[in-house]
Amino acid sequence: MLRVSENVKNVAPPIIDAMVSQAKELRQKGIEVIDLGQGVSNLHLPREVVTEAIASATETSTLISTYSGDRGLEELRCEIARKLKTFNNIEIDPDSELLVTAGSNQGFMEALLAILDPGDEVILPAPYYFNQEMAVRLVGAVPVEVPMKEDRGGYHLDPDEIAKNLSPKTKAIVLVSPNNPTGAVYAEEDIRNVAAIALEKSIYVLSDEAYETYVFGENRHFSIGSILGIKDRVITFGSFSKSYAMAGMRVGYLAADKSLIDELLKVHDTMIICAPVISQAFALSVMRAPQEFHKDFTAELERRVDYLRAAVDHIPALGWREPMGGLFAFAKYKTRIPSFEFASQILREAHVLLIPGSGFGRYGEGHLRISFGGAGLEEIKRALDRMKNFFDKTEQSTQQ
Repeated sequence: MLRVSENVKNVAPPIIDAMVSQAKELRQKGIEVIDLGQGVSNLHLPREVVTEAIASATETSTLISTYSGDRGLEELRCEIARKLKTFNNIEIDPDSELLVTAGSNQGFMEALLAILDPGDEVILPAPYYFNQEMAVRLVGAVPVEVPMKEDRGGYHLDPDEIAKNLSPKTKAIVLVSPNNPTGAVYAEEDIRNVAAIALEKSIYVLSDEAYETYVFGENRHFSIGSILGIKDRVITFGSFSKSYAMAGMRVGYLAADKSLIDELLKVHDTMIICAPVISQAFALSVMRAPQEFHKDFTAELERRVDYLRAAVDHIPALGWREPMGGLFAFAKYKTRIPSFEFASQILREAHVLLIPGSGFGRYGEGHLRISFGGAGLEEIKRALDRMKNFFDKTEQSTQQ
């Protein structure tokens, strides 16, 4: 075999693939597996919104046979800019400060290629989203894990820990709020403290806000890009995959200062030219539709969280960590078994697919990520019944 890039060889494959492969083997044997692993929601846009969007996206063949221009459809960029102003309190010029991307992951990779050189360091509050750690390594940079605060009430950003882990090589800080995998929604005060660090040290903040509409209870989403005086330091990423339940369409966006967008266009054109035009047209139609479905989505997710909280409280071996938003709960467990081994055991014996915490960095070890986004309430109930039986039997066997 010819030589493979050392950067690629040094990147661990996503642990979720290994778990999905194990689940596939069980299903091939006729075993029903309940999936609480995947991060794709089973929420659905209203039928009338989808019908109109399909008609709008397919009304002309030019959407199939032409590009949109690198930056994306002008009408879509204008709608996104309006949304950023009204929802995020971020003012941008849709003509010079916005790129439509093929999902926010692609936009994140573009940003890293534009701002990082080999050996640069990137701060990742941990547990982190594994795709972002992989992206940092792929461009030859160094991910620096910084632990978040953890208690039953959830996970919390720790600006003091971030400040302690800065070095002359630090080029960027990544924020993901609402958070994957922990369900944290970062407090405005903590985000403002990170902004102060970025301004003082002249470093970038990459703000992933893919789950921005999924915020529960009294928690509130706050965008670092809304802070005055930090615009040239912040890259804001958004996604239609989560808040709009359009994962298969592969549409996202990034917003940044014009000077950075001008450089990003070089990467963007080389990587993709433009996001899928028919998907952009679909997204435009959805943005122009009534937006009440966001509230319906969040209300449904809150019902699932309420059940999960009560169910986990009846499993002494699991420690609840309150998700403030997003699609995930990140539960701590008491046994010393490594999380990949433990999640595999649960899958084999209880037939419930969970994601090992170790896939989200060393501060995720000893935890299991439970997705409440991709399974309905009845499925979640059956899965938690299976898990309780599994933990009860495990505890009985250790006492004998």
